[in-house]
Amino acid sequence: MRRVIITTIAVIALGVSSFVYYLNPDRVAVKNYSAFETYQFAQRAGVSFCPNPDQVYTASIRRVSSGNYTFTATVLRPDPANDKECSTGIATHAGCMVEQNQPKRPLTDSEIQRVKAAFASLSVYPNPLWECRAIGIDPCRIAQHTWGDNAHNDYVCSVDRLLDKQSTSIINLLSALGDAK
Repeated sequence: MRRVIITTIAVIALGVSSFVYYLNPDRVAVKNYSAFETYQFAQRAGVSFCPNPDQVYTASIRRVSSGNYTFTATVLRPDPANDKECSTGIATHAGCMVEQNQPKRPLTDSEIQRVKAAFASLSVYPNPLWECRAIGIDPCRIAQHTWGDNAHNDYVCSVDRLLDKQSTSIINLLSALGDAK
């Protein structure tokens, strides 16, 4: 009887969907975006902002009419001329940075296969971490991934968030594509 009362109170206090999540917080949906037309990535601000200058800042992969894909990216570079005030740049822990465009280029067949493999089986959590309901978490930097109309990020307090390891793996792949010229 006591268990029924506690369960009833929990369902009322948390709401039904939250209670289902509380009972099974690790359930994930597996998404396959390997047949994508457009993909976009960006480092976004949390409450504060600390972009990682060692990774791509933004990236885009688009299918072109020939069936091939093009890759564009930007990276952050130091802006010593604007270091004190950083009025036109992006303030980071490493100083003032400016966004620098990388050359647009076609992906090779092997790069396309690596990208499609990375996008083929993505684990997406439909709910935020339970702890996010009680405390505030400032991620400083959120990795935003968008396949067409499907947007996911790696922020633990968001819905439809990517598994952190998968987000990191995709970012590393994008950075490698940006380094290959």
